[in-house]
Amino acid sequence: MRTPLIFVLLWSFVLLWSCMDDIPDDFDNPESTWNPEFSFPVGYTSLGMNDESGFDTLLLELNPMDSLPEWYRQETGVLMSYTLPFDMQALSDLSEGILHLMIRINAWNGFPAEVSGQIYFLDRVDSIIDSVFTGEPFYVSKGTVDENGQVVESSYIRRDIDFSGERIDDLNLTRNILVKGRIYQDGIDSNLVYYFPDYAIDVQVGVQVELGLTISGSER
Repeated sequence: MRTPLIFVLLWSFVLLWSCMDDIPDDFDNPESTWNPEFSFPVGYTSLGMNDESGFDTLLLELNPMDSLPEWYRQETGVLMSYTLPFDMQALSDLSEGILHLMIRINAWNGFPAEVSGQIYFLDRVDSIIDSVFTGEPFYVSKGTVDENGQVVESSYIRRDIDFSGERIDDLNLTRNILVKGRIYQDGIDSNLVYYFPDYAIDVQVGVQVELGLTISGSER
């Protein structure tokens, strides 16, 4: 199905301003195609030891034996998560096909402990369709704090992950993106554990898309 020319131009004005120079000069050629690229933010979240991040706050309670918080004993690490809306179907409906999709992840770790992260694509019933990282999750080294537990410098990473072909097609049912983080307790200074509820992992998710459009002045 062809995208009506008036819709292409209106939508381009709103979302694709940076790509206007790439529009073909010849709109009357029935073979004219346009492959604009544009970027937009999916969302931002700050994962911490709180209910909003899906953290079990009962783990903040202190063990009477050593006065250390219960989360400190979790051998598999401490989990946090947050869900962002992302409707791939609405994006696909705007074109005759998504030729290329890139997910950009920016992450800042304010915890004085190593953390890992993973991004999942969810359908309308929150079943996992795919994950951004197919092998290992991304890791962020520990942040730097002073003797009073104040964050001096957060560790930062950026990851760009490309999607194409069948993998893009599989994402058409995506309605949400789930951001998961895990804190690893190995090597944590036990004197800092009481400050951990004040720390956070800040995560930004962005998308770059290349669309395939066929445009003409009239149907032939």
